[in-house]
Amino acid sequence: MTKTFSSREEGEQVGTPILGADFWKQDKRVKGAYVKTWIAPGGLTVHDFLAIEPFNVTWAAFPDGKQRVLADAPADKPNGEVDVQIGTKTVKVSYVTFQTARFSVGALKGFKMEMDNLAFKGFDGFEARDRVTILCTGRQPSQDKTMDDMVTFQIDVERDEQPQSKW
Repeated sequence: MTKTFSSREEGEQVGTPILGADFWKQDKRVKGAYVKTWIAPGGLTVHDFLAIEPFNVTWAAFPDGKQRVLADAPADKPNGEVDVQIGTKTVKVSYVTFQTARFSVGALKGFKMEMDNLAFKGFDGFEARDRVTILCTGRQPSQDKTMDDMVTFQIDVERDEQPQSKW
C-alpha cells in the first residue's frame, strides 16, 4: 500500500501570524494541530500550529514600522485604516484581513503561565499533531499603568495514545 502526501500554500499570506495580545479578546478561541516550537529574537518561545478551523486575522502596519495582528477588522471593511489605542495614545494604522491556515502563539505571560500549569499536571510539552484549543478567558489588569493588561487563557491538548514523533 502506498501513501502519498502533498502540500501547497496558497494566497498572498507571507509568513505565519503570531497571535499577540492585540489579537485576543474574551471568549476568542482558536484550534490547531501542533507543528513546531522555535525561539524568537530575545529568547521568547513561540509555538506554530496548523489551524484546524481556518480563521480571519487582521494584520496591521503601525507607524513605528512594526506589524501586529489585531482582534478584528470592522465587519463592513476588511481592509483600510483604523484608530488603535496604544497606552494613552491613539494612532491610525493600515490593516488587511485574510484567512489563515497557520498561526503561532507564545511570548505572552498568560500563555506561559498556563503552559506552566499544564507542566505541573504532567504535560511534558507539545508533540507533533497534538490538537490544541486555546481560549482567551479575559484580561487581568496590570498594576503598572505603563504595562498592558495580561491576557488570560485556557489551553486544552488532545493527543492520540499512539506515540507521535517530536519535530
